[in-house]
Amino acid sequence: MKNAIRFIVLFVIMGMTNSLQAQNNIMCLTANIPIPASFDTVPAAALADDYYLWDNGKVLIVKFMNGSIPLQEKTKKIARQWEQAANIRFEFVTTGNSHIRIEFNKEGFMQSTIGTLAATCPQDKPTAFIDTSAFNNQELMQGMVLHLFGHVLGLQDEVYVPKNGNNWNAQVLNNYASTIKLSNATAQEVIQEKYNINHANWLKYDGQSIMASPIVKRLLVNSYPVRWNSNISTKDKALIGLWYPKKAVHYDNAAKPSINFTGLKMAKSDFKKGISFFPVFDFVSRGNGVVSFLLVLVDKEGRPIQTYNPYYNVLNQTGTFIRPHFVGYSVSAINKNNLQDMELFIPSFAIEGIRKEDGLFAIFKVFYQNFGEGVSGWVYVSKPYEIK
Repeated sequence: MKNAIRFIVLFVIMGMTNSLQAQNNIMCLTANIPIPASFDTVPAAALADDYYLWDNGKVLIVKFMNGSIPLQEKTKKIARQWEQAANIRFEFVTTGNSHIRIEFNKEGFMQSTIGTLAATCPQDKPTAFIDTSAFNNQELMQGMVLHLFGHVLGLQDEVYVPKNGNNWNAQVLNNYASTIKLSNATAQEVIQEKYNINHANWLKYDGQSIMASPIVKRLLVNSYPVRWNSNISTKDKALIGLWYPKKAVHYDNAAKPSINFTGLKMAKSDFKKGISFFPVFDFVSRGNGVVSFLLVLVDKEGRPIQTYNPYYNVLNQTGTFIRPHFVGYSVSAINKNNLQDMELFIPSFAIEGIRKEDGLFAIFKVFYQNFGEGVSGWVYVSKPYEIK
């Protein structure tokens, strides 16, 4: 696999003897992909391009590069569960070219490209590795295979971060990370960066999602570990059905959402090396549209903090955004009961050089895109909130 590919999924397996121990010793070190690096209001083809999705209805050719026939058959059976929810089919072959190539091993890790990024890998190289050390546990095997094939379809990890961040056991984390070899970053950097920021495929974190990202208990001090799930959740099925619909999806302007915004909370963190913003609002979705939630920075005069850096760029203004998906009618209370529902993060390096006397303020925005009708526009723009 090319070293240039940094969007990988890495699962690390550290000696399992039973179900409980297996749950506590497997981690997914996914580097979640920024989608995309900068924001654009042009809707054409954005859904598929931003999320590395395959064409709807595509037959994905999958090849096992090794492994026993029984092992391959079990893996096939588990992977096909995704076909029940998505308009995607897996065709398993033994020769010729393929979209996905899986290698079984016991090297202590598993990894995969996400979605169409698999196309960047040479045909003689795997796009995914699966460590089989824990596969004597059928429930855990199912969870790991479904999780892996979720990434194959373009899903990213669901990451839950406690309000005050994860309290790492520094010595254990350092010892653990030193055994993992990554091509372009240390495992410790990947772990800490990934588990600093909340991330969800939907508007809110889904603890039942097959994509929930496990975290090893012994790496934490006085924190709760996240365990593997073994089944595709209801929200997983709805989202993958939106991305790969079995029936035609009708978009109309009546699908435009509404928001009741009540405030913007923020927290600076030396550990995260930046500022976390937590918008508080009630949100009503009315159809199958795509909504972007943005955070942009201005000075005390309301002038945009301009940037031409490709990262943390919202229309050449310093900021960030997330773009979750919705299906049908739903009502959501965001960050009202806690601050784990939605987090927008600006790293310190993105605001270096801003003069203190100019002041620094944040504005929260909501942008709606209707792909079917080509309609788009702002749903909400907040007042400026001073960053102190």
